Amino acid sequence: MTETGRLLRGRRLVARLVLVWVLVAVALHLLDLWLDDFAMPRWWQPTVFAAMFGVLSAVVWPLILRVALPVAVFTLGIGSFLLLGAGILGISFAVPGVMIANLRTAVVVAIVMSAVAALVSSALALDEDEVFFRRAARRFRRGGGDDGDEPPGVLLLQIDGLGYDTARRAVRDGDLPTLASWLAEGSHVLTDWHCDWSSQTGASVCGLLHGSNDDILGFRWYEKDRDHVMACAHPADAAEIERRHSDGRGLLAGGGAARGGLFTGDAAHASLTMSAVPLLTPSSPRRPRTRTGDGYYAYFANPVNVMRTFGAALVDVLREISASVRQRRAGVRPRVKRGGFYPFARAGTTVIARDLVVSAIIGDMLAGRPAVYADFLGYDEVAHHTGIERFDALAVIRAIDQQIGRLHRAAQLAPRRYKLVVLSDHGVTQGWAFNDRFGESVEALVGRLCGAPPRPDGHSKAKPVTGWQFGAALAGTAGGGPIARALRARAARAGATAE
Repeated sequence: MTETGRLLRGRRLVARLVLVWVLVAVALHLLDLWLDDFAMPRWWQPTVFAAMFGVLSAVVWPLILRVALPVAVFTLGIGSFLLLGAGILGISFAVPGVMIANLRTAVVVAIVMSAVAALVSSALALDEDEVFFRRAARRFRRGGGDDGDEPPGVLLLQIDGLGYDTARRAVRDGDLPTLASWLAEGSHVLTDWHCDWSSQTGASVCGLLHGSNDDILGFRWYEKDRDHVMACAHPADAAEIERRHSDGRGLLAGGGAARGGLFTGDAAHASLTMSAVPLLTPSSPRRPRTRTGDGYYAYFANPVNVMRTFGAALVDVLREISASVRQRRAGVRPRVKRGGFYPFARAGTTVIARDLVVSAIIGDMLAGRPAVYADFLGYDEVAHHTGIERFDALAVIRAIDQQIGRLHRAAQLAPRRYKLVVLSDHGVTQGWAFNDRFGESVEALVGRLCGAPPRPDGHSKAKPVTGWQFGAALAGTAGGGPIARALRARAARAGATAE
C-alpha cells in the first residue's frame, strides 16, 4: 500500500512547486543586492527569471545533457554547472533589463538557485519521483498497457556487509524503520543465509548473479601461473572474473540493470559497476557491451540533485571527522586510523554513490526493466573503520533505509509492478585490526616467515601486494622453477636483492 501523506498529490504538488518558485525569486533578489555583476532593477524580473530557470531545469537541461553527459560525469557534476551557467547567461538576454556581466557570475547564480531549490525540496520532502512516475504511468496506460499484463519486476537491494544479527537488532531498535514496517505488515520476512569460506563481496555477488563463485579465493589472491594478483575491486580483474563465470544467462540477463556493484550479472544496463568500465571490458558474442550512460543520466538530468548530494556529502565529511575525534577522546577500542583522505572517500560511498545508484534505479523503474541489482556500499565502508554497531555506522544504515523507503514509494507509481528484496552479501565481525592485535602487519608476518629481514616497527612501506610478492621471491630462492625465477626477477626489478 502507498504510504498516506508521503506522496505528492494534486494541489499539494502545485503549492510546493509555487513555494520553490517564490523562494528562488527571493534568492535572486538577494543576489541582486549582493553581486555587483548581477542586476535586476525591476520588481517583476526575479519572478520571471525564476520561472524561466524552472523551464530550463525541467525541459531544456535534460535535452542538453543527452549530449553533454560525459562532461557532467567526469567532473562529478561540476562541469554541469558551467553549462547551466551558460544557460543562465542566455536567460539574462531573454529577460529585458537583466544584466549578468560574465560567465563566472552566471555560474554563481546557477549554484545559488539550485542550492535553494535543493534545500526547499529536502525540507518539504518534495519527492519529484512521483511527478515522473505519474507521467510514465499515463504514457503506459495510453499505450494500452496494464499492470496485470506482465509479471512484476524485482529490485534486489543489497546493503553491503550487513550481517543477520546486526540487521535484526537494527530492526528492533528503529534503525531500519522501513524494513520494520514491512515485517509488521507481513509483506516480508527476515531470514539469514550463509556464504562460503570466502566471506566477502566478490565471491558472494558472483555466486548470486552467475550461480557460481568457483575459484574466487578472496577479495584478492595471487595466481602463480599468471604471476598476477587478482583484485575483485580492480576493473580489469573484475571483468576477467566475470568472463570466467558468465554463461550469458546471468541473473540480470534479458534487459536487467546492475547498479553500484562489482559485476553486471549479464545486465544490458550498468553504472558504477567495476566489471563494466568501458575502456577495460571489451564486448564478446556471449557478453555484449553493457550500456553505462543511462544510469548517470537519470541523476544528472536534474541539476538540483548535484547540489543536494554535494551538500549531504559535505555534512558526511564533517560527521566522519567528528566521529573520529569522539572515538579517540573516549578511548574506544578497537579502532583504526580514519584520517587523511578517508573522510572524503567515505562521503563518496555513503552519499555520492548512494544517490547515483538510487537515481539510476528510479530510471530503471521508469523504463520498466525486469530486474535490478543494486549495491549500497556505505555501511560496509563505515563498519570496517568505525565498528559494526557504532553510532555512525548505524546512522549510515538509517540513511540507506530511508532511500529504500523512497524506492518503495516510487515503485507504487512505476509503469509495472515491482517486488523489493533487501539482502546482504556477507556480515562483518567486530574485532581488532591484525596489526593492532599482534604488533605487526600481515605483510610483515608473511615476509618474516618467508625469510625476509624483519622491520624494527613491524610495518612495511611497500604495498601489501608488492610485499607479498617480495616475500614469495625470497622463499623461492632455493628453487629453480619458472615461478621462482619470475618472482626473483620481479623482485630484482623492484630493487630488491635475494641473498
